[in-house]
Amino acid sequence: MQAIATGTRLVVGPDQSAVLVGKKGRPLDPFGPGAYVITRETAPRAAAESRAPAPKFPKSVITATPFFATTREIRVALNRTGRTRSGDAVTVRGSVGVSIASLADFLARTKPPGRGLSTADTEAAIVGILGPAVDQTLAAHEFREFTPPSKFLEEAIRSNAGPAGLRIAAVTIDSVGQVSPSDRLAMVQQKQLEAMSHMPPEVQAQLQAQMAQAMQRAQAARAGPGAIPAGGPVARTSVAAAPSGGAQVCPACQASNPATVRFCGNCGKPLTAKRTCPRCGSDVAPSVKFCGNCGGPMG
Repeated sequence: MQAIATGTRLVVGPDQSAVLVGKKGRPLDPFGPGAYVITRETAPRAAAESRAPAPKFPKSVITATPFFATTREIRVALNRTGRTRSGDAVTVRGSVGVSIASLADFLARTKPPGRGLSTADTEAAIVGILGPAVDQTLAAHEFREFTPPSKFLEEAIRSNAGPAGLRIAAVTIDSVGQVSPSDRLAMVQQKQLEAMSHMPPEVQAQLQAQMAQAMQRAQAARAGPGAIPAGGPVARTSVAAAPSGGAQVCPACQASNPATVRFCGNCGKPLTAKRTCPRCGSDVAPSVKFCGNCGGPMG
């Protein structure tokens, strides 16, 4: 409904709020719970943006869309990862009890689809409003300032909620902790995967191989001083002897690659799919030293 005839009834439920949104997407006239008759007097802002009534016609048309949302309190998870003033990566885990106090102000800060907000839409919009407040607070302080219970994050969340039309019932900060190197690597890989989803398949395969090698080096580093150095000859042999499911090993540099690629993502050389056992003629993977069928050496 984008054109409302004057005289139309608008019914807003007891746990709802409504607002007329103009043709330019701007929230105009708000309505609380109850039953209303839409006229140029009850919706003055929408009427001002609509065409003037034609002469000799008792009814006119108001160009606007009614938008509904619940006013019930919901619990929204607010988990963020940001950096402190000195650059430390920090993860905040918590939740917020929140409800919509002013639908017009809330819609002015978000661009929801359709004519109503589902629970998922509402939660995503709330995180989009309050999440940056957490990020900015982290960037303005040092990690040690969050280790004892502090009010920095709660104050930032509450101060940003009001202008966005939100009412905060409770803020719960479960933990504020530094991000480990493995967590940072996982976050980087997640961002890379999101970016890769729009790339050609061959580029995706090459980047996946590089990410797998980075994970192997990180695992070797976490193993301690006695571990085999990442990228060393023994490390490459261990990768070649036990490649991940569906992977193929480069015969030139022993790097692990996805089974769907034809060139190594580490050195760029062609990947040989199979070798033949000189004793029994069975097909054998290029990295295997002994035939799995007869046990004979491949060298």
